[in-house]
Amino acid sequence: MLAVKERVLQTLQNASVVKKLFLVFCMISLIPLLISVLAFHKSASNALEQELGANTLEILKQVDSRLGSFIQETERMANMVRFGEATINFMDLKEQNDDLFTIQTFGDIRKLLWAIASLRSYLEGIYIINDHGLMVYANTENRLVKPAYDFQSQGWYKDILSNKNFRLYPVREQDYLDRQPVVSFAGRIFDVNRNQDRGTLLINFNPDVISFMSENIQLGKTGYVFLMTPDGRKVSPTGKFPEGLIRLPRFAEGLKQQDSGHLIIPYEGVKTMVSFYTSPSTGWKIVGVVPFDEMAEGIQNVRFMLYVIIALAAVLIAFMSIFLSRAITRPLKLLEDNMLQVESGNFTTKVEVGSGDEIGRLGRRFNRMVSELENMREEIYLSKLREYRLDMLHREAELKALQAQINPHFLYNTLNTITCIGEVNEVEEISVISGCLAKMFKYSISPNHFASLSDELDHVNSYIKIIGMRFRERIQYHLNVPDDLLKARVVKLTVQPIVENCVNHGLTPKLGRGNICIDIYASGETLIIRIADDGVGIAEQRRAELSEQLIQIGAPEARITEHIGLLNVRQRLHMHYAGQGILRLSSKKDQGTVVEISIPLEWHS
Repeated sequence: MLAVKERVLQTLQNASVVKKLFLVFCMISLIPLLISVLAFHKSASNALEQELGANTLEILKQVDSRLGSFIQETERMANMVRFGEATINFMDLKEQNDDLFTIQTFGDIRKLLWAIASLRSYLEGIYIINDHGLMVYANTENRLVKPAYDFQSQGWYKDILSNKNFRLYPVREQDYLDRQPVVSFAGRIFDVNRNQDRGTLLINFNPDVISFMSENIQLGKTGYVFLMTPDGRKVSPTGKFPEGLIRLPRFAEGLKQQDSGHLIIPYEGVKTMVSFYTSPSTGWKIVGVVPFDEMAEGIQNVRFMLYVIIALAAVLIAFMSIFLSRAITRPLKLLEDNMLQVESGNFTTKVEVGSGDEIGRLGRRFNRMVSELENMREEIYLSKLREYRLDMLHREAELKALQAQINPHFLYNTLNTITCIGEVNEVEEISVISGCLAKMFKYSISPNHFASLSDELDHVNSYIKIIGMRFRERIQYHLNVPDDLLKARVVKLTVQPIVENCVNHGLTPKLGRGNICIDIYASGETLIIRIADDGVGIAEQRRAELSEQLIQIGAPEARITEHIGLLNVRQRLHMHYAGQGILRLSSKKDQGTVVEISIPLEWHS
């Protein structure tokens, strides 16, 4: 290795100046170009990968939307069965006999099941098993269940008993009928009057109903979508199911770390994009698999163009390097020729060099050197001047930033000063209003996005005090909140904008007194904030428009020209709680308006 290095250095040392300059020009031009091209290609590839991953994820969400609609429709069908009078009567039966009530109950419930089953495609059968061991059902082709079948001993049935809530279960065999595969929507039937579970409802579908969810979904030319359970089992027996991909450690680890996203995995010798999304309604994984090159034809074009650019740039750099190296060394060649003439005895030759570089300075006097030094000094001075100007601009930007910080602080101190003046001059209205406004301003400009429920309600109280000064006894404020919820964490400025809407749009136009009631309570892991007024309410058409706009995540702000506080709060709830923050609006003309906010119950540190 050292010998090769020494040989290369010796070759360069003996090479002509033209060749050395040519190599230097090529290196200082091509190396940055190659680095820039590689960086651009990598950046473009990453950006394209993220864009393709996001687009594929949106396609998977379409599958989840279909799945969610199917579950909602099936749940409505299940509710028709669960809460039917015949079903409630069937829960009380302990044996099937010739009693008139028993015969009539079986007849009514079979009529209900057949009426529902006949109107649903893909439906294989509906089964009701009460906790006394009796079963009634309706299925396609009127097939008979195996006699004396013990559901209680089956693992899948035990799973339904333990989960209780209705949910969609992955494919399994109907071992109690014909062992054909089905997908089940099942859960426990809860008797509200007795406050206990009294039976099980089982609705079986042909597995093709799951395949229908991803029907017409196109990913590239050969890509496909499949569904799987969190533990890697099939949801439906039909369609593609890449067991080799599922067994890859990187695939399993990627799905474990996050609920949705995409991975680039070598699969079957092909660079493959695997996008996945976790269905909120079932917990199943919706996975899209497509060769990356099929989705990334654009990057192939970019890569080709980069190759063309590099080739053209290399040719241009080579020609420019030859031209510049010869132009630079031409005076040296003339100097070399004249020196040969001097060696031959011709002392009358002169070298006239018109350039101002090192070669030209060889034949000039000392004052030329001084002149050059003066030019260098001037260059240094101009460089220092430019640095000084940049420093001044930087300091000016810092000063403006400091002034921008001082202005809110100055306003807050001014409000406190007005409060003190009101107290000194015994003007209670000025003292109260400015004091409350100062507290509200301080709370609003604090950098934190979250606050405790107690601080948020203090902010509302300050606003109510200001409104009280304006309306006196006309507006009454009522608050009902348990003490143990005051430390709950909420998004800052959530309640006050809604209360302000109540005052401006509900109570101000109303004749006579009005009331604002805030009720706060916890429901499981959810914090409910209910804000109601008895004002003029909202016309039905306008209320429907507002409700529709509020439930549309990401709706443009320009669409709502009033009640802007509702939109602001709804958008911040959506951003901070990843879609788990809900705002509902209900109102009747001349009866009042109710706004209900539901957010995850968290505690303020």
